[in-house]
Amino acid sequence: MESMNRLRSFFCREAQDLRGSERWTLWQIVAPGAIVLFAVIGPLWCAGDPYWLAFETGFQELIARRHIDPGLSMTHGLSTLNNLGPEATPHSTHPPLLQLTIAGLYSLFGESEAAARMIPAVSFWAMLWGIWRLTRGLSNHARVGALGAGAVLPLSFYVGRIVNFEAPTLACIVLTMVCVESLNRRRDARVWAGLIVLAIGGTLIDWPYPLFVMCLLLTHWLRIDRGNEYRKAVWAAWLSSMAAASLYVMVVYGAGVIQNMAQHAQLQTGAMNAETGFQWPPFLTRWEWWSLLFRRLMHYATPVFSLTGAVWLVWGCRTGAARRAAGHWALTLFVFCAAYIGGFSRASHNHLWTLFYVSPLLALAFGLAADRLKPWAAYGLLALAVVFAAPVIHDLR
Repeated sequence: MESMNRLRSFFCREAQDLRGSERWTLWQIVAPGAIVLFAVIGPLWCAGDPYWLAFETGFQELIARRHIDPGLSMTHGLSTLNNLGPEATPHSTHPPLLQLTIAGLYSLFGESEAAARMIPAVSFWAMLWGIWRLTRGLSNHARVGALGAGAVLPLSFYVGRIVNFEAPTLACIVLTMVCVESLNRRRDARVWAGLIVLAIGGTLIDWPYPLFVMCLLLTHWLRIDRGNEYRKAVWAAWLSSMAAASLYVMVVYGAGVIQNMAQHAQLQTGAMNAETGFQWPPFLTRWEWWSLLFRRLMHYATPVFSLTGAVWLVWGCRTGAARRAAGHWALTLFVFCAAYIGGFSRASHNHLWTLFYVSPLLALAFGLAADRLKPWAAYGLLALAVVFAAPVIHDLR
């Protein structure tokens, strides 16, 4: 009975949020429904198929399988490789929560691609819901535009279909912003608890999350409309994340494999060459790095979303719009993406997956830009983006 009351309360809040102060037209109600339907069908389409999508290797699933056989008594909860025998070979470069969750899903639903793909699908839906919540202060057509951008952007649509670290990490990042924004409006013990869980869980999924929290700590001073509870929430998220990261590093150090993690980090940043030692990261020395980044953004993020995001960021920083509410979150995500893509410039040059983290940034920036446009212009721009996105999504299927 209590769970039903909570569910009813949730939908009442969403309905109240949908009404808001601006009257919603029939089209503005139907459009989000169509977007949600598309977002639900996309990750579920052929979810049980073998791993044949681009960039799918089944690597995380192989690690998760070792938590079942030979079992946790052998892996001790850490990620391990070597499926040829019972002897565990540690793979400590990433925290283990994703693989442990996959192992838990295997235990509940059996070992299948569909069971593992539940994680990116749910994470994708959570990210879209978070984008919808973060745009509460914008006009109706701007919120629809942000939601649509998050759903049809090839990078975000695809990340909701492949099993890797990016989808759950992105979900934790966006939901963290939702929690902090909610606490900036009013104090809520349940939101506080959710924020702490997200900070710890996101850190134990992958390293971009603690980097995001550090960027949030740096940028939260720029926000104009921040309250005391907001500052406390940012510091709490940072402290929780750092505590979880420190605990994992201590466990890895105790297992005697800290050197593997350090070497991997040095190589991915591009600051260390296996043969010559220290070198300057590629983004400082190679124009090809910037050229490839630009081409990838134009293709996988479409020219519409990429250029709209860039224009709004410049305008928002000049006018101060990037220091308030949703604009502040777009600025924070930009700082995070710049730090992550630039800091791990070798990885971002060799792999596309680093660009997945720009998805919520471009969705929010599109919504913020649409807020400055007439509804017909915003919907037209979104339709043009769909024209560019459709063939890319088809190629990544």
